[in-house]
Amino acid sequence: MEKSQFSRLRSLPGTQQFLDLLSSAGYSEEGENQRTIKLVLSARESAELPAELATFLFAMVDAVQRGGEVTVTMPRDLISTQEAAEILGVSRPTVVRLLESGKIPFEKIGSHRRINKGDVLFYREARRRAEYQAFTLSVMDEDEEEDFEQVLLELREVRRHLAEVRRRSSNI
Repeated sequence: MEKSQFSRLRSLPGTQQFLDLLSSAGYSEEGENQRTIKLVLSARESAELPAELATFLFAMVDAVQRGGEVTVTMPRDLISTQEAAEILGVSRPTVVRLLESGKIPFEKIGSHRRINKGDVLFYREARRRAEYQAFTLSVMDEDEEEDFEQVLLELREVRRHLAEVRRRSSNI
């Protein structure tokens, strides 16, 4: 799915209803699910969704709704250091330093380093979470008397803005 389609998906009328339905059915990102979901294809065809798939769908729709992106990769999707650098938005030598320091696992095939794309995406998400957490703490320290809910609203707006900036810069 192209990035421009993510914003359209977020605004579809059924997105919130789908999340509400999964949530009321006991599905959550934590995977503590007590009920099953039945997928009806036609009047005569239906199938029960495995709990793991319903949990995955919940997490995927929730991430898109929050302004994030969803990437599905094959388990052994190996990429080069240059491709990893493009995903992370850093230079190739920086990726090499991350690999050599053990922050991202890799394989060496001959003289070439190959990295699992899933590991790169996981590192990128962990780095973003750490940045947001540091930003949250710095904002909270600046004005301890400000309403906590207001601070959260402002942080969400900043996250949306940063996601939009990232989207624009990757489309250039």
